[in-house]
Amino acid sequence: MRFFNTEGPIRPDDHYHVPPLDRLDLDELLGLVRDKRHFVLHAPRQTGKTSALLALRDRLNAGGGYRCVYANVEPGQAARENVAEAMRVILYQLESEEEATLGARTLADIWPGALERAGPLGALRAALARWCLADPRPLVLLLDEIDTLVGDTLLSVLRQLRAGYPDAPVRIEVAMPRDLYDRLTDHDEAPRSRYDAATGRAEYVAEPGISHEWRAAGITGLFAQIALALEQAGRSVELLPAGATRLLSDDGAFEPDSCLFVGAAAVRAAARLEGYLDTRKGHPAPDLVVEVDRNVDSTRKLEPYFRMGVREAWTWSRGDGARIWVAGPAGAGTFRASERSVVLPGTGRGDLDGLLGARSATEASRRSRALARQVARAVAKST
Repeated sequence: MRFFNTEGPIRPDDHYHVPPLDRLDLDELLGLVRDKRHFVLHAPRQTGKTSALLALRDRLNAGGGYRCVYANVEPGQAARENVAEAMRVILYQLESEEEATLGARTLADIWPGALERAGPLGALRAALARWCLADPRPLVLLLDEIDTLVGDTLLSVLRQLRAGYPDAPVRIEVAMPRDLYDRLTDHDEAPRSRYDAATGRAEYVAEPGISHEWRAAGITGLFAQIALALEQAGRSVELLPAGATRLLSDDGAFEPDSCLFVGAAAVRAAARLEGYLDTRKGHPAPDLVVEVDRNVDSTRKLEPYFRMGVREAWTWSRGDGARIWVAGPAGAGTFRASERSVVLPGTGRGDLDGLLGARSATEASRRSRALARQVARAVAKST
């Protein structure tokens, strides 16, 4: 006789249920898998997340085009911050699930040697790399309860996942309370990350590739060129380029790829800060932030920036190129697209597209110097 279940994943023969995949946008989900994307299934407890992951696993394996393995990594929680012991537990969980699901013991032959050679801080990455190469079909991992891992163990797992997958969309999201996020990231070696208080999710950013980094560095370099051009033109506009600075607010923790403070008061206040900039303590928000994403649209990230007092944001993605966004009414978090910069007069969307689309360092440097002079002329006309 069937009955209603609220404890753990459903068993279709025993429990009344709505087919788990009917509750999701399956086309979107399969598209994410097809495009080799990281994704997170985020919902309250006992709402069917695990049942949905198990159903997705079975769907992918039935098609024959993928090897899909589900693993609950919660047993690693008992190891606390003993990374070596936790990594052994997690790899064994993956081994057991591969055998139970696919009838294979490929990982069983790989991970003990990987753990011995690479150590606990590299074993997961090394084992997954060899596991992927053992079969021409793509490997899909569905990791459940990853947010139960503790401290250095959680950071090690996330770092190894991101380091082994550098060309994928570069963000891994984990549900966790704000105080846990603050504890994990309150040190100089913390990974690049952001925290959205509205969703309760931390987003850990994978080690960016060259394509991302040279564009982010190019924007920070542009700010320095503009400061120099203004000084040479005799214009007393103080600028402080601050690079990838972590910004804290009631909405969470955010880390743009570059940011800029404008004006003597803001520059002096920012220069005095030690540690992270926290607008809850009255610290000044940057006037301008920049988000560079190779594969995704950054506009979903912008509302918290504008709510904390940012006046303008620049974004760049492969699909949309450069975009300029300016603030709506103060404190509302609203913003609108603009073809021209308000914070740095003389800068247009086309100028940023040219700079960030440059095909060589020489071209980028030339465009940066020319745009800096253009801004200096525009400032001179406005004062």
